[in-house]
Amino acid sequence: MSTASTPPAEPATLVGQTIGGRYRIERLLGEGGMGAVYEAEHTLMHKRVAVKVLHAEMSLMSEVVTRFEREAMAAAHIEHPNVATATDFGKLDDGSFFLVLEFVEGQSLRDAIRKGPFVASRAVRVARQIASALSRAHGLGIVHRDLKPENVMLVARDGDEDFVKVLDFGIAKVPVGDIAPKSMAGDKALTQVGMIYGTPEYMPPEQALGQDVDRRADLYSLGVILYEMLASKRPFDDESKVKLLGMHITAPVPPLPAELQVPADLEALIVKLLAKDPKDRLQEAREAIEAFDLLVTPPPGAVSSGLLPVPSVSRPSLPEAVSVRSGTHPTVISFKAHAQTIASDVRRAVPPKVLVAVGIALAALFALAGLATIVAVVRGGSSHTSDAGVELPKPSAKLERELEAAQAELSAAHWDAAIVQARNIATENPTRPEPQRILFQAHAGKGDTKGALADASQWLALDPKAQNDAQLRELVKTSASSKEDNDTAFGLLESGKMGAVGAEMLYDMAYGSGQSSSLSSRAKKSLAHGEATRNASPALMVAIDLRAAKDCESKKELLTKAGALGDSRSLTIVEGYAKKGGCGFLGMSDCYGCMRKDDALEKATAALRSRQ
Repeated sequence: MSTASTPPAEPATLVGQTIGGRYRIERLLGEGGMGAVYEAEHTLMHKRVAVKVLHAEMSLMSEVVTRFEREAMAAAHIEHPNVATATDFGKLDDGSFFLVLEFVEGQSLRDAIRKGPFVASRAVRVARQIASALSRAHGLGIVHRDLKPENVMLVARDGDEDFVKVLDFGIAKVPVGDIAPKSMAGDKALTQVGMIYGTPEYMPPEQALGQDVDRRADLYSLGVILYEMLASKRPFDDESKVKLLGMHITAPVPPLPAELQVPADLEALIVKLLAKDPKDRLQEAREAIEAFDLLVTPPPGAVSSGLLPVPSVSRPSLPEAVSVRSGTHPTVISFKAHAQTIASDVRRAVPPKVLVAVGIALAALFALAGLATIVAVVRGGSSHTSDAGVELPKPSAKLERELEAAQAELSAAHWDAAIVQARNIATENPTRPEPQRILFQAHAGKGDTKGALADASQWLALDPKAQNDAQLRELVKTSASSKEDNDTAFGLLESGKMGAVGAEMLYDMAYGSGQSSSLSSRAKKSLAHGEATRNASPALMVAIDLRAAKDCESKKELLTKAGALGDSRSLTIVEGYAKKGGCGFLGMSDCYGCMRKDDALEKATAALRSRQ
């Protein structure tokens, strides 16, 4: 969103158009594989905003949309001066989703670092503001997970040329509760087992190992950024991303060059932030803020802060060959292909006790992924790639022939022959989704609904995009209304494997017109399962929460969220609050009297109507 560099040529798609009824697109600021960012003007308020638009084809990928929605949810709720806030979210006529953000004009921290090392006071001032933004996000349970100089802007404000704005919560970890939909709990649907999301240059060891992360992961990334501001190069770097991740996991922190004259307490703080074990780091962003304050203003009479002693350990010097490159670009890493490289680097660099722990962790990644290729999708730079999940290696010639033969039997309606062949393929290739798809279609073809749904469960586990298969959706819908197969169908929906599509189906069954009372009741119970809605869109979760709220005050608390993220479903519910009566004796009392104490209901209704 910086305007420091000349934007690319303006495409004829959105420039000059007004989207969402009120955002006139002025010019393109940047474009990548997933979408584009535009400068726009709010036509009523005459205020500049930044509008991120997903490409139409990306909007067909449920996981990409879910991540985009999560970014909207996180940025809308942090509300901190050092965070670029989100103000609106919507959908265009062609199906593309858009997110409206605060317009941030300045230079990226990446561009500032390219100009040379920061003096210590400037680096601390910038780092403190980043820590302040993190403190607010962490207080809400949000973990950024992709903190890097490209996601930090320096803008001029009130005479300060280095006022920080933290951007891009696209792969943030967002909690369950009022802040985020249940679909985002623990990232179960979005982060597949053994998958690594983030940017290797700034990734803490636990994230590099595919383990669950918390707020301390962001503090590690802050330590890398602080080191880089002071040295104009990162503490760990290598052309091989696999070797780079190995360095984060095992290599000691190189000392900052002596000629930089970095205060000892500041370097000790960096080493503390870059501790391999999260328990050895600072535990809260608030602690980092306090440490920065002590570095700037030591206690009276103190020569130095004495906050953190400089570790008396021997550390290798920083290689001269390491330098800051022009940016971190999307990278695909195959761990299986480089496992021996990691292992050899680990053996040379780590004590036996640590080696055992790292070896177990890496082995767990391979085992959980069925020894398939594990791919790390790295987001960064000016372009992006889809982080939809595991990328399978190309089938061998033998496997292709076997799949073609099974598909031929399927196409000829030779159901049993197709099933036999597909089962043989699945036995030899347990991580491939193709044979599971053939099994599903063959069992469905021969009328074995339970068998088809069991195969569908396996297919979805290997390929979440299967939720978009029309035949699968129709079979689940039909089976949910069947006395013989409804338990199996609802079991699949409640498992969450049907993703956002499954959550939408359950809502339609629960509250759609023309549904039987028994089906509606069963679907409402299923919606109460956290797994069933773990990948639901924010718009759907708002509608579910509004319906689940038990009293007027609880419903009123959801109005702001509904106005910001709701759709036609929330509008139908909210419009009902405007009606008086319906409660008490003869239905003469006002059910929603609490809604009339202020203009919250009117604002939410107007916001929802404006997006219809």
